[in-house]
This record gives sequence, C-alpha cells and structure tokens, in this order.
Amino acid sequence: MPAGASAKFRLVGNAGVEVTAGGRVVLVDAFYRPFAGVAGAPALDPLALDRIDLILVTHLHGDHFDAPSLIAAARRTGAAVAGPGSVVGALSSKVAPGRLLTLEPPGPGASCSAAVDGIAVRAFRTVHTRDHNSYRVELGGFRFFHDGDNEDTVALNPESIRPLDALFIGTWQGSGWPGFIRKLKPARWVVIHLSDGEVEEHSSGKFLPGLCDSVPEGLLVLRPGETWEGSPS
Repeated sequence: MPAGASAKFRLVGNAGVEVTAGGRVVLVDAFYRPFAGVAGAPALDPLALDRIDLILVTHLHGDHFDAPSLIAAARRTGAAVAGPGSVVGALSSKVAPGRLLTLEPPGPGASCSAAVDGIAVRAFRTVHTRDHNSYRVELGGFRFFHDGDNEDTVALNPESIRPLDALFIGTWQGSGWPGFIRKLKPARWVVIHLSDGEVEEHSSGKFLPGLCDSVPEGLLVLRPGETWEGSPS
C-alpha cells in the first residue's frame, strides 16, 4: 500500500463487514436476516451506502445472505456480486449481466482466484455447508481474510493466506481457531458472528477467556457499527 495510504473496516453485524481501501469498497456477508439469539440486526444499513464495488457471500444461510436486499443494493450501486454456486443461482438474472461471478474451489482446502475492478479475490472451499467459501481479498494494498462460518481451520494452509492486515473469524469450538490465528499472524483480528449477548460479553473482556487458554495476539475488539481506520502494518 502506498506510503501514507489508509484503509478502514466496519462491522455491519453478525458476520457482515465493510472494507474500504484504495478507493474501493467491499462488503462480505453484509446482507442478512437477523435471527433471535443467533444474529442481531445490522448496526448499519448496507442499502444506504453510496458506493459498493464488490459484494461477497460465503454461503446461502439466511444469517449471511438475504437475496432481496442484496439485489437492491447491487442494482443501485452497480456492484459486482460473487459467491458459491448456490448463491449465484439464487441471484441469476437479477444482477446486471457481467456483474455476477461464481467462485467454486474444486474441493476442501482448495482455492480459486478472480480479479474484479482491481480487487483481487481468492476463494477457499471451507467446512460448513456443501459449498461454503472463505475469502482472502486485497484492495488498494490492504489484505484481509474473512473466514465465514468455517468449522475447520486446520484444512487451510496459512502460507497461502498470509500476510494479512486483518482477519475476520468466528470462534467456533473445535475449529482450531487459536492455533490458526497464531500461524497466520495477522496484524489484527476481529471476532465475528456473535449474538447480542456475546457482543456484550466480548466487549467487557469475558467472552474469549472462556473459550481458550490464552488469547492470540493482535485482537481488536469492535462492536457492530464500529470502525477501525489506519495503515497496514
């Protein structure tokens, strides 16, 4: 990233994030339906954003993907939309021609790559639904990884993902996330996919100590709606 350049990211809610760098805006899992006890309502309205260049979806579950709101935003902003086949199938003929991209890695742990309007995307097939993707994205020199609902981080090769300026990850029991973070060594990492009650626990420092013996370095605690802004490390 050029000297003096900056990036920012904001939690939308649940697993939704907005990342801005190099004049580009990427949303991941930002259009979703809230579910009581699982996914709180978005802290900001993605439909109100003036600019979106790329919308990524990890999988078809409703707490990560809501077709009507995503379609409305894509039509209004001209954003490209990318995701696994099941997501793209649900959007077929509803997003502008040439702005809908299928990302289908060939198998668990495998990946495929694409470039969209100067944004580099590498999709990894990870464990959750039949066609769940995790994403490494680079825009304006800022590199981040969104792990979605991945239940098995051991299937991923950290060497193929790092270096990272930011990691967005769910702290699923049994997924191996503490070791994965230590191997990745991101400049900063953020917990996603917390219920409203877990957000309060996490904000007070009580959530992660109950899940692991020691919290990996680089933790950045953000509540939905909060923003980090700075330069890559």
